[in-house]
Amino acid sequence: LKIDKSFLPVRNDSTVDQKMIMLKYVIAMAQSLGLECLVEGVETTEQVSILKENDCYQAQGFCFDKPLPVEEFEERLRTKKFNFNNFRLKENDDKMTYSIVRPTGEDATPTLSEGEFSLISFLYFYNLVFGSRKKRGLEDEHVLIIDDPVTSMDNNVLFIISTLIRNLISLCEDGRRKIAQIFVLSHNVYFFKEVSYMYGKRGNEQTKKKYTFFVVEKINNISHVKNHGYNNPIKNSYEILWDCIRKKDFNDESNLNNMRRILEQYFHTVGNGSPNNYNGKFLELFNDEDRLIVKSLLSFINDGSHSIMDGLYMAPSSNLNENAFRIFKEVFKQSGHINHYNMMMREELNDK
Repeated sequence: LKIDKSFLPVRNDSTVDQKMIMLKYVIAMAQSLGLECLVEGVETTEQVSILKENDCYQAQGFCFDKPLPVEEFEERLRTKKFNFNNFRLKENDDKMTYSIVRPTGEDATPTLSEGEFSLISFLYFYNLVFGSRKKRGLEDEHVLIIDDPVTSMDNNVLFIISTLIRNLISLCEDGRRKIAQIFVLSHNVYFFKEVSYMYGKRGNEQTKKKYTFFVVEKINNISHVKNHGYNNPIKNSYEILWDCIRKKDFNDESNLNNMRRILEQYFHTVGNGSPNNYNGKFLELFNDEDRLIVKSLLSFINDGSHSIMDGLYMAPSSNLNENAFRIFKEVFKQSGHINHYNMMMREELNDK
């Protein structure tokens, strides 16, 4: 259902209250009939916010962009660092379809590379999700299966496609566009990380369970499928270190080494003063008893991280490990990064 811009509230408009009421009820009526609304003439971010507050997520207007002829659209692709210079669209004589041609004007179909073919196929597939070859198909629910869409593509295209797929996932999550379920399969770990970032981590348990992660492995020519639930199995080394710390196993002697690697990597990355034994102002944040434990823990940073074999000598002590866990958390708290600690430990944010 397209809603004309005359229904949209505008700042300083004397009829803003009446328009707000009319817009709210038109959207509610359309949704009760199972229709989606698309509002025309959206020109300000304020109007976008009003639509979102009323559960309307489809809009068009100068707030997003002006209508573009195909030539200007192609020029934008070429100048926006997407590197789409090897082919362009040419309008056919019927004024309804397009051909893919090289910059010289010759037909590009016989010479498309695997990456170009994959990109064009995905974009066609993506737009087909929002339409249908048949009129009645618009009302059918879709189950989307996306299998390795970035084969032979460069990194610029990888980010574009991962963003488009995340848009489809959002539509599915919100129950819009008749998308009932989406399967994304890939051998490319980096691409999968981009597509799945934060899914399964945010929201309550019910929201997290909308996502399920599987890993398919072939062992001795037999395929095995492992279900990881809503816990994304794709992790970097930093996340794996936190996985070990999160177990809070006071008898695991590797914890001290894991802690110093986390402290070194994190505070080096944020770059706002590394916690070390030469930072007197930082050490003064702790009382005398804790300061000794802090200095002992931080000494691992200098001893362990600068040797090839990482050969630290330690005597097993569950009591030492338990104190180290307490001080490890205190380092983040006193340095103003307790929310990062809580996020990585899956604990409540804003811990005081």
